[in-house]
Amino acid sequence: NWYLVVSTANTSGFEFHVWTGDTFDTSGGTVTTQGAGTGDLHVDTSAVATIDTGTSVIAGDVDVDGTLNLGASVNFGGATFVSAGTTAATAGTHTFTTTTAISGGGTINFYDLATSGTGTLTLSSAASTDSDVSVGSGTTFKINANLDVNGGQLATVTTGIVTYDSGTPTVTITGTGDIGVTSGSGEVKFYNLTTNGASGTTTLKQNITVANALSVGTSHAFAMGTTSPTIGSNTISDSGDITMASGATSTHTSGTVTILGYSNAADWTGPGTFTAYNLTIGNGSAMTVDNETSDLPLDVNNTFTTSAGATFQASSTAAFNVGGNWSNSATAVFTPNSSTVVMDATTGTPTITSGGDAFNNLSIDNSGTVITWTIQDALDVNGNLLIDTSNTLD
Repeated sequence: NWYLVVSTANTSGFEFHVWTGDTFDTSGGTVTTQGAGTGDLHVDTSAVATIDTGTSVIAGDVDVDGTLNLGASVNFGGATFVSAGTTAATAGTHTFTTTTAISGGGTINFYDLATSGTGTLTLSSAASTDSDVSVGSGTTFKINANLDVNGGQLATVTTGIVTYDSGTPTVTITGTGDIGVTSGSGEVKFYNLTTNGASGTTTLKQNITVANALSVGTSHAFAMGTTSPTIGSNTISDSGDITMASGATSTHTSGTVTILGYSNAADWTGPGTFTAYNLTIGNGSAMTVDNETSDLPLDVNNTFTTSAGATFQASSTAAFNVGGNWSNSATAVFTPNSSTVVMDATTGTPTITSGGDAFNNLSIDNSGTVITWTIQDALDVNGNLLIDTSNTLD
Protein backbone atom coordinates (compact mmCIF):
# COMPACT_ATOMS: atom_id res chain seq x y z
CA ASN A 1 0.00 0.00 0.00
CA TRP A 2 1.11 3.56 -0.66
CA TYR A 3 -0.21 7.07 -0.49
CA LEU A 4 0.37 10.28 -2.43
CA VAL A 5 0.66 13.58 -0.56
CA VAL A 6 0.59 16.90 -2.39
CA SER A 7 1.65 19.46 0.21
CA THR A 8 1.32 23.24 -0.21
CA ALA A 9 1.80 24.28 3.38
CA ASN A 10 4.36 26.94 2.49
CA THR A 11 3.51 27.59 -1.16
CA SER A 12 0.52 28.37 -3.36
CA GLY A 13 -0.73 27.39 -6.78
CA PHE A 14 0.22 23.71 -6.57
CA GLU A 15 -2.16 21.00 -7.76
CA PHE A 16 -2.29 17.29 -8.41
CA HIS A 17 -2.68 17.28 -12.21
CA VAL A 18 -3.50 14.25 -14.33
CA TRP A 19 -2.44 15.36 -17.77
CA THR A 20 -4.39 14.98 -21.02
CA GLY A 21 -4.55 11.36 -22.09
CA ASP A 22 -2.91 10.06 -18.91
CA THR A 23 -4.34 7.56 -16.41
CA PHE A 24 -3.94 7.60 -12.62
CA ASP A 25 -5.15 4.85 -10.27
CA THR A 26 -4.60 4.75 -6.51
CA SER A 27 -4.16 0.94 -6.78
CA GLY A 28 -4.46 0.29 -3.05
CA GLY A 29 -3.26 3.70 -1.86
CA THR A 30 -4.88 7.04 -1.09
CA VAL A 31 -4.46 10.64 -2.21
CA THR A 32 -4.06 13.56 0.20
CA THR A 33 -3.63 17.14 -0.95
CA GLN A 34 -2.94 19.78 1.67
CA GLY A 35 -3.39 23.53 1.94
CA ALA A 36 -6.27 25.96 2.29
CA GLY A 37 -7.35 27.13 -1.15
CA THR A 38 -4.60 25.09 -2.84
CA GLY A 39 -3.85 21.40 -3.05
CA ASP A 40 -6.19 21.15 -6.03
CA LEU A 41 -7.05 18.12 -8.15
CA HIS A 42 -7.25 18.64 -11.91
CA VAL A 43 -8.20 15.79 -14.23
CA ASP A 44 -7.44 17.06 -17.72
CA THR A 45 -9.33 16.42 -20.94
CA SER A 46 -9.21 12.73 -21.95
CA ALA A 47 -7.42 11.87 -18.70
CA VAL A 48 -8.74 9.31 -16.20
CA ALA A 49 -8.21 9.42 -12.43
CA THR A 50 -9.46 6.59 -10.21
CA ILE A 51 -9.64 6.76 -6.41
CA ASP A 52 -10.75 3.37 -5.16
CA THR A 53 -9.14 2.59 -1.79
CA GLY A 54 -9.33 3.94 1.76
CA THR A 55 -10.28 7.56 2.42
CA SER A 56 -8.60 10.26 0.38
CA VAL A 57 -8.53 14.00 1.11
CA ILE A 58 -8.65 16.70 -1.54
CA ALA A 59 -8.12 19.91 0.39
CA GLY A 60 -8.35 22.24 -2.60
CA ASP A 61 -10.59 22.69 -5.61
CA VAL A 62 -11.54 19.93 -8.04
CA ASP A 63 -11.63 20.43 -11.81
CA VAL A 64 -12.75 17.45 -13.89
CA ASP A 65 -12.41 17.87 -17.65
CA GLY A 66 -11.80 14.16 -18.25
CA THR A 67 -13.07 11.32 -16.02
CA LEU A 68 -12.90 11.01 -12.24
CA ASN A 69 -13.88 7.57 -10.93
CA LEU A 70 -14.78 7.45 -7.23
CA GLY A 71 -14.69 3.94 -5.83
CA ALA A 72 -13.84 4.87 -2.25
CA SER A 73 -14.50 7.63 0.28
CA VAL A 74 -13.13 11.13 -0.36
CA ASN A 75 -13.28 14.30 1.75
CA PHE A 76 -13.46 17.45 -0.37
CA GLY A 77 -12.36 20.73 1.20
CA GLY A 78 -12.13 23.16 -1.71
CA ALA A 79 -14.34 26.10 -2.70
CA THR A 80 -15.30 24.61 -6.08
CA PHE A 81 -16.02 21.20 -7.55
CA VAL A 82 -16.32 21.70 -11.31
CA SER A 83 -17.11 18.68 -13.48
CA ALA A 84 -17.39 19.53 -17.16
CA GLY A 85 -16.35 15.95 -17.89
CA THR A 86 -17.52 12.83 -16.03
CA THR A 87 -17.53 12.21 -12.30
CA ALA A 88 -18.78 8.67 -11.64
CA ALA A 89 -19.01 6.77 -8.36
CA THR A 90 -19.32 3.10 -7.45
CA ALA A 91 -18.71 3.17 -3.67
CA GLY A 92 -17.70 5.34 -0.74
CA THR A 93 -18.93 8.43 1.06
CA HIS A 94 -18.11 11.71 -0.65
CA THR A 95 -18.09 14.38 2.04
CA PHE A 96 -17.87 18.13 1.50
CA THR A 97 -16.31 19.71 4.57
CA THR A 98 -16.47 23.43 3.77
CA THR A 99 -18.41 25.95 1.66
CA THR A 100 -18.31 24.48 -1.85
CA ALA A 101 -20.09 25.06 -5.16
CA ILE A 102 -20.71 22.03 -7.40
CA SER A 103 -21.03 22.98 -11.06
CA GLY A 104 -19.69 22.23 -14.53
CA GLY A 105 -22.61 20.85 -16.50
CA GLY A 106 -21.03 17.44 -17.13
CA THR A 107 -21.96 14.11 -15.57
CA ILE A 108 -21.83 14.41 -11.77
CA ASN A 109 -22.46 11.26 -9.78
CA PHE A 110 -21.58 10.44 -6.17
CA TYR A 111 -22.26 7.31 -4.14
CA ASP A 112 -23.16 8.54 -0.64
CA LEU A 113 -23.11 12.33 -0.58
CA ALA A 114 -22.53 14.05 2.78
CA THR A 115 -21.76 17.43 4.32
CA SER A 116 -19.89 18.13 7.56
CA GLY A 117 -18.49 21.12 9.42
CA THR A 118 -20.26 24.48 9.17
CA GLY A 119 -20.24 25.34 5.47
CA THR A 120 -22.78 25.52 2.65
CA LEU A 121 -22.75 23.07 -0.25
CA THR A 122 -24.43 24.59 -3.32
CA LEU A 123 -25.48 22.36 -6.20
CA SER A 124 -25.58 24.42 -9.40
CA SER A 125 -25.46 21.58 -11.98
CA ALA A 126 -27.58 18.45 -12.17
CA ALA A 127 -26.20 15.57 -10.13
CA SER A 128 -27.10 12.13 -8.84
CA THR A 129 -26.23 9.75 -6.02
CA ASP A 130 -26.25 5.97 -6.24
CA SER A 131 -27.05 5.82 -2.54
CA ASP A 132 -28.10 8.41 0.06
CA VAL A 133 -27.60 12.04 1.07
CA SER A 134 -26.75 13.12 4.63
CA VAL A 135 -26.68 16.81 5.56
CA GLY A 136 -24.60 17.28 8.69
CA SER A 137 -25.56 19.36 11.72
CA GLY A 138 -24.55 22.99 11.23
CA THR A 139 -24.33 22.67 7.44
CA THR A 140 -26.59 23.79 4.60
CA PHE A 141 -27.23 22.03 1.30
CA LYS A 142 -28.61 24.39 -1.35
CA ILE A 143 -30.11 22.36 -4.16
CA ASN A 144 -30.33 24.77 -7.10
CA ALA A 145 -30.24 22.10 -9.81
CA ASN A 146 -31.90 18.73 -10.36
CA LEU A 147 -30.76 16.04 -7.93
CA ASP A 148 -31.54 12.32 -8.21
CA VAL A 149 -31.14 10.43 -4.92
CA ASN A 150 -31.20 6.76 -5.86
CA GLY A 151 -30.70 5.32 -2.38
CA GLY A 152 -34.06 6.54 -1.11
CA GLN A 153 -32.84 8.74 1.75
CA LEU A 154 -32.16 12.44 2.14
CA ALA A 155 -31.48 12.78 5.85
CA THR A 156 -30.43 15.73 7.98
CA VAL A 157 -28.62 15.71 11.31
CA THR A 158 -30.13 17.95 14.04
CA THR A 159 -29.66 21.46 12.59
CA GLY A 160 -28.77 20.49 9.03
CA ILE A 161 -30.61 22.58 6.41
CA VAL A 162 -31.83 21.60 2.94
CA THR A 163 -33.07 24.46 0.78
CA TYR A 164 -32.82 26.19 -2.60
CA ASP A 165 -32.48 29.86 -3.56
CA SER A 166 -32.55 29.92 -7.36
CA GLY A 167 -33.94 28.05 -10.35
CA THR A 168 -36.72 25.48 -10.51
CA PRO A 169 -34.91 22.31 -9.41
CA THR A 170 -36.51 18.92 -8.88
CA VAL A 171 -35.26 16.55 -6.20
CA THR A 172 -36.15 12.98 -7.19
CA ILE A 173 -35.88 10.35 -4.45
CA THR A 174 -36.08 6.73 -5.57
CA GLY A 175 -36.41 3.81 -3.17
CA THR A 176 -37.19 3.56 0.54
CA GLY A 177 -35.85 6.02 3.09
CA ASP A 178 -36.37 9.15 5.17
CA ILE A 179 -36.45 12.88 4.55
CA GLY A 180 -35.14 15.03 7.40
CA VAL A 181 -34.65 13.89 10.97
CA THR A 182 -36.96 13.42 13.96
CA SER A 183 -36.95 16.62 16.08
CA GLY A 184 -34.76 18.33 13.49
CA SER A 185 -34.62 22.11 13.81
CA GLY A 186 -33.11 22.83 10.41
CA GLU A 187 -35.36 23.83 7.48
CA VAL A 188 -36.06 21.26 4.77
CA LYS A 189 -37.34 22.98 1.63
CA PHE A 190 -37.54 21.83 -1.98
CA TYR A 191 -38.81 23.50 -5.13
CA ASN A 192 -40.19 20.29 -6.66
CA LEU A 193 -40.14 16.93 -4.89
CA THR A 194 -40.68 13.62 -6.69
CA THR A 195 -40.66 10.26 -4.90
CA ASN A 196 -40.38 7.05 -6.91
CA GLY A 197 -39.92 3.31 -6.64
CA ALA A 198 -42.67 0.70 -6.78
CA SER A 199 -43.23 -0.85 -3.32
CA GLY A 200 -40.92 1.77 -1.79
CA THR A 201 -41.82 4.25 0.96
CA THR A 202 -40.58 7.79 1.51
CA THR A 203 -41.05 8.79 5.16
CA LEU A 204 -41.09 12.38 6.42
CA LYS A 205 -39.29 12.74 9.74
CA GLN A 206 -39.92 16.48 10.12
CA ASN A 207 -41.99 19.28 8.62
CA ILE A 208 -40.97 20.09 5.06
CA THR A 209 -41.90 22.66 2.43
CA VAL A 210 -42.36 21.81 -1.23
CA ALA A 211 -42.58 25.28 -2.75
CA ASN A 212 -44.01 24.22 -6.09
CA ALA A 213 -45.09 20.63 -6.79
CA LEU A 214 -45.20 17.20 -5.14
CA SER A 215 -45.27 14.06 -7.28
CA VAL A 216 -45.53 10.48 -5.98
CA GLY A 217 -44.65 7.78 -8.51
CA THR A 218 -46.37 4.55 -9.48
CA SER A 219 -47.10 2.23 -6.50
CA HIS A 220 -44.95 4.36 -4.20
CA ALA A 221 -45.99 5.34 -0.66
CA PHE A 222 -45.49 8.81 0.80
CA ALA A 223 -45.65 8.52 4.60
CA MET A 224 -46.09 11.86 6.39
CA GLY A 225 -46.29 10.46 9.93
CA THR A 226 -47.03 13.22 12.45
CA THR A 227 -45.51 16.03 10.39
CA SER A 228 -47.18 19.12 8.91
CA PRO A 229 -45.87 19.64 5.39
CA THR A 230 -46.58 22.69 3.23
CA ILE A 231 -47.06 22.32 -0.52
CA GLY A 232 -46.99 25.49 -2.62
CA SER A 233 -46.15 29.13 -2.06
CA ASN A 234 -47.96 32.46 -1.91
CA THR A 235 -45.36 33.88 -4.31
CA ILE A 236 -45.02 31.12 -6.97
CA SER A 237 -47.64 31.02 -9.72
CA ASP A 238 -49.24 27.62 -10.39
CA SER A 239 -47.71 26.19 -7.21
CA GLY A 240 -49.44 23.74 -4.87
CA ASP A 241 -49.60 20.95 -7.46
CA ILE A 242 -50.01 17.32 -6.33
CA THR A 243 -49.67 14.32 -8.64
CA MET A 244 -50.33 10.77 -7.44
CA ALA A 245 -49.53 8.17 -10.11
CA SER A 246 -51.34 4.85 -10.47
CA GLY A 247 -51.17 2.90 -7.22
CA ALA A 248 -49.47 5.77 -5.37
CA THR A 249 -50.62 6.38 -1.80
CA SER A 250 -49.96 8.65 1.14
CA THR A 251 -50.44 8.10 4.87
CA HIS A 252 -50.73 10.62 7.69
CA THR A 253 -51.12 9.85 11.41
CA SER A 254 -51.63 13.44 12.61
CA GLY A 255 -50.68 16.95 11.61
CA THR A 256 -51.88 19.24 8.82
CA VAL A 257 -51.04 19.40 5.14
CA THR A 258 -51.27 23.05 4.07
CA ILE A 259 -51.71 23.95 0.40
CA LEU A 260 -50.58 27.38 -0.78
CA GLY A 261 -50.73 28.97 -4.20
CA TYR A 262 -50.64 32.18 -6.18
CA SER A 263 -52.13 33.40 -9.46
CA ASN A 264 -53.00 30.36 -11.64
CA ALA A 265 -54.65 27.36 -9.99
CA ALA A 266 -52.84 24.50 -8.31
CA ASP A 267 -53.51 21.35 -10.32
CA TRP A 268 -54.21 18.02 -8.61
CA THR A 269 -53.91 14.78 -10.56
CA GLY A 270 -54.77 11.14 -9.86
CA PRO A 271 -55.45 8.27 -10.18
CA GLY A 272 -53.51 7.50 -6.96
CA THR A 273 -55.09 8.58 -3.66
CA PHE A 274 -53.88 11.45 -1.48
CA THR A 275 -54.59 10.88 2.22
CA ALA A 276 -54.04 13.57 4.86
CA TYR A 277 -54.98 13.78 8.53
CA ASN A 278 -55.94 17.46 8.28
CA LEU A 279 -55.99 19.20 4.90
CA THR A 280 -56.06 23.01 4.74
CA ILE A 281 -56.42 24.99 1.54
CA GLY A 282 -54.79 28.44 1.77
CA ASN A 283 -53.67 30.63 4.66
CA GLY A 284 -55.70 33.79 4.08
CA SER A 285 -54.43 34.79 0.64
CA ALA A 286 -56.32 34.34 -2.62
CA MET A 287 -55.59 31.01 -4.29
CA THR A 288 -57.34 28.21 -6.18
CA VAL A 289 -57.04 24.43 -6.24
CA ASP A 290 -58.36 22.71 -9.39
CA ASN A 291 -59.27 19.10 -8.67
CA GLU A 292 -61.92 18.95 -11.38
CA THR A 293 -59.66 18.69 -14.40
CA SER A 294 -57.54 15.66 -13.44
CA ASP A 295 -59.45 14.13 -10.51
CA LEU A 296 -57.31 13.26 -7.49
CA PRO A 297 -59.10 10.96 -4.98
CA LEU A 298 -58.97 12.50 -1.50
CA ASP A 299 -59.24 10.91 1.93
CA VAL A 300 -59.07 13.43 4.79
CA ASN A 301 -58.99 11.55 8.08
CA ASN A 302 -59.93 14.49 10.26
CA THR A 303 -60.67 18.10 9.18
CA PHE A 304 -60.95 19.61 5.71
CA THR A 305 -60.56 23.41 5.77
CA THR A 306 -60.91 25.97 3.01
CA SER A 307 -59.38 29.19 4.38
CA ALA A 308 -60.47 32.77 3.75
CA GLY A 309 -59.81 33.84 0.16
CA ALA A 310 -59.23 30.28 -1.10
CA THR A 311 -61.21 28.44 -3.77
CA PHE A 312 -61.49 24.65 -3.97
CA GLN A 313 -62.88 23.12 -7.15
CA ALA A 314 -63.96 19.57 -6.34
CA SER A 315 -63.69 16.61 -8.70
CA SER A 316 -66.93 15.41 -10.24
CA THR A 317 -65.74 11.80 -10.37
CA ALA A 318 -62.99 11.12 -7.79
CA ALA A 319 -63.73 9.99 -4.23
CA PHE A 320 -63.80 12.71 -1.56
CA ASN A 321 -64.00 11.39 2.02
CA VAL A 322 -63.75 13.48 5.19
CA GLY A 323 -63.45 11.71 8.55
CA GLY A 324 -63.96 14.71 10.82
CA ASN A 325 -64.98 18.35 10.42
CA TRP A 326 -65.90 20.27 7.29
CA SER A 327 -64.83 23.91 7.63
CA ASN A 328 -65.43 26.30 4.73
CA SER A 329 -64.71 29.95 5.52
CA ALA A 330 -67.42 32.50 4.78
CA THR A 331 -65.00 34.22 2.37
CA ALA A 332 -63.77 30.97 0.79
CA VAL A 333 -65.36 29.34 -2.25
CA PHE A 334 -66.22 25.65 -2.44
CA THR A 335 -67.17 24.70 -6.00
CA PRO A 336 -68.88 21.30 -5.79
CA ASN A 337 -69.24 20.56 -9.51
CA SER A 338 -70.84 17.07 -9.64
CA SER A 339 -68.97 15.74 -6.61
CA THR A 340 -70.15 13.55 -3.77
CA VAL A 341 -68.63 14.38 -0.40
CA VAL A 342 -68.74 11.46 2.04
CA MET A 343 -68.54 12.35 5.75
CA ASP A 344 -67.43 9.13 7.41
CA ALA A 345 -66.28 9.99 10.95
CA THR A 346 -66.67 7.16 13.45
CA THR A 347 -65.78 9.03 16.67
CA GLY A 348 -66.09 12.48 18.22
CA THR A 349 -68.57 15.24 17.51
CA PRO A 350 -67.83 16.40 13.96
CA THR A 351 -69.16 19.68 12.64
CA ILE A 352 -70.15 20.97 9.20
CA THR A 353 -69.56 24.66 8.41
CA SER A 354 -70.62 25.39 4.84
CA GLY A 355 -69.65 29.06 4.75
CA GLY A 356 -72.68 29.58 2.55
CA ASP A 357 -71.50 27.26 -0.24
CA ALA A 358 -73.61 24.32 -1.38
CA PHE A 359 -72.67 20.68 -1.74
CA ASN A 360 -73.67 18.73 -4.83
CA ASN A 361 -74.24 15.34 -3.17
CA LEU A 362 -73.57 14.88 0.55
CA SER A 363 -73.41 11.46 2.20
CA ILE A 364 -73.32 11.06 6.00
CA ASP A 365 -72.26 7.45 6.05
CA ASN A 366 -69.84 5.72 8.42
CA SER A 367 -71.10 2.16 7.97
CA GLY A 368 -73.31 2.05 11.01
CA THR A 369 -71.44 3.79 13.85
CA VAL A 370 -73.76 5.91 16.00
CA ILE A 371 -72.62 9.52 15.84
CA THR A 372 -74.04 13.04 15.52
CA TRP A 373 -72.90 15.69 13.04
CA THR A 374 -73.57 19.28 14.10
CA ILE A 375 -74.48 21.85 11.43
CA GLN A 376 -72.85 25.22 12.18
CA ASP A 377 -74.70 27.29 9.55
CA ALA A 378 -77.19 26.90 6.70
CA LEU A 379 -76.73 23.63 4.81
CA ASP A 380 -77.55 23.55 1.10
CA VAL A 381 -77.34 20.33 -0.92
CA ASN A 382 -78.13 20.71 -4.61
CA GLY A 383 -78.33 16.98 -5.32
CA ASN A 384 -78.80 14.06 -2.95
CA LEU A 385 -78.48 14.09 0.83
CA LEU A 386 -77.88 10.63 2.30
CA ILE A 387 -77.91 10.10 6.08
CA ASP A 388 -77.11 6.59 7.27
CA THR A 389 -79.77 5.23 9.65
CA SER A 390 -77.39 5.16 12.62
CA ASN A 391 -76.35 8.79 12.20
CA THR A 392 -77.89 12.08 13.24
CA LEU A 393 -77.57 15.47 11.52
CA ASP A 394 -78.24 18.15 14.13
